[in-house]
Amino acid sequence: KKMFSIFSTTKKIPYTQKGIDLFEAGLRNVLDLATDRGVLATDENDNAVYKVSTPLRTEVDTEYIKNRILPDVKFVAVPTGAIGKVEINGTLTFDMEVAQ
Repeated sequence: KKMFSIFSTTKKIPYTQKGIDLFEAGLRNVLDLATDRGVLATDENDNAVYKVSTPLRTEVDTEYIKNRILPDVKFVAVPTGAIGKVEINGTLTFDMEVAQ
């Protein structure tokens, strides 16, 4: 929901480094919230331990840019509790033409 709100509350997201950073910040916000609520693990100093990576604008293939796709936004997070490691692989895709 929070990532979708970036699309619905921002009139035009530029395909620039600033636009990519907007998505990274949104993802970090969601992960911070999950950490604050105790869903994701923290280190011994109570700091979040998740990792986020996004491509630099200069690294994105022109075909992705032409098709207005931002690839390779990734995160790794460890949930709290008895399970020490969970690997979730998938793709989260928003198609604004279908959503409207």
